[in-house]
Amino acid sequence: MEQLQIEKYKGFYCRPNTSDKKMVKESLANYAKFNIDHNSIVVDFGGNIGAFGKMALEANCKQLHIFEPETSNFNMITLNLLDYNRVEEKVKFYQTAVSTSDKPELIFYQNNSGNKDCSGTVAPSSKRSIAARKIRTVVANKNINEVIAELKPTHLKIDIEGAEIDWIKQTEANIPDSVQELALEIHKDNTGFFEEFDSIWYPKICEKFEPIFIHPNSGFKDENKITLPNMGIEVYGSLFGIDLLFRRKI
Repeated sequence: MEQLQIEKYKGFYCRPNTSDKKMVKESLANYAKFNIDHNSIVVDFGGNIGAFGKMALEANCKQLHIFEPETSNFNMITLNLLDYNRVEEKVKFYQTAVSTSDKPELIFYQNNSGNKDCSGTVAPSSKRSIAARKIRTVVANKNINEVIAELKPTHLKIDIEGAEIDWIKQTEANIPDSVQELALEIHKDNTGFFEEFDSIWYPKICEKFEPIFIHPNSGFKDENKITLPNMGIEVYGSLFGIDLLFRRKI
C-alpha cells in the first residue's frame, strides 16, 4: 500500500486537503435512510474511501461487495474497513470500474485537482470533458449488468461519475428484482440528461419504488433557473449532480 497521510473525521480515515471529509459528510446524510440488516446483500459501485461500506457493515449486513478503480481510494477503503477486510465471506473488495462495456480494461480519466480522487470516470460525457481530464490510467472493468445478475444485491449504491447514465439508458431504468433499496447519483452531462431523467426515467423507477431522499448538488447561484418538476427540484445556477434514494414499494 502507498504511504498515505491520514487524519480521523467522524470515525473515518481521510486524506487531508482532499474532498474526503465532504464525501464522508455526504454519505452520512445521503445513506442514513437505508434499511440494512443481517439479511442484506450490499453492492457499492463507486466505493470512494469506504464511507458507505463501513455504514453497511456497522448495520450488520450479510455481505458487502465494494468496487473502486482508483488506487488511492482503494487503499483508503482497505484502511477504513481494516476491521472487516479479513472476513472474506462477508466483505469483498474489487479494484475495478463498472460500466456497460464488456471490455476487461478501460481508460480512467481524472482531472488534476484536489478533487481528482472522487471525480474520475470511465465514461466522460464529451470531448471537452476528456480534454479537461489530464490524468489517464488503464483500469480493470466489469460489466455492471453481469455483476448485478451474479451478486443479486438487495441494496445497491451507484455513484460511478457518469457511467450510470449509460446504464439507465441501456436498461431503460428497469431495476433488477433483487434490489429493495437503490441509491443513485446522477452526474451532469452535456445532453440534457437531467431533464430526460426527470421526465422519463424517474417516473418509471417510481412505478415500483418510493423516492425516500432527493438532494440536488448545485454550484454558484445565478439567475439561470433549472426546474425538474417530477423530482421537485428548482435550482438557480448550476446543477452538477442529483443524489437519490429509492425503496421498493410493498
